[in-house]
Amino acid sequence: MTASTHEVLQAEMANRPADMESDVSRDIEGDIKVYRRWRDRRRVVERRRQHHPKVSREAEEILDFARRWAPFGGVPEDETFERFGMSTHRFKERLQHIVNTIEGIGPRSADL
Repeated sequence: MTASTHEVLQAEMANRPADMESDVSRDIEGDIKVYRRWRDRRRVVERRRQHHPKVSREAEEILDFARRWAPFGGVPEDETFERFGMSTHRFKERLQHIVNTIEGIGPRSADL
């Protein structure tokens, strides 16, 4: 006598440990906790973005360029002119304006 597939499955289900279902529910609960932590972090990031002024692509490039050259004593004049088409003096003025705008200070009267 051979048992049908249905009978085999029923026998396996009957012999399955009782805590197996609780393991599955614990896994789902864990996934839910992980998702909620991720969601909460995303909300925090979005709130921060809303409070910070958006900077233009040019401003981001200027900031990045200045950060890269800062450990070497500042930006070289030839690199600044090639990349942005401005003198080092004008680059520093523009950089100061960007930093003041980001910090919420606004332009200084000397920059006007």
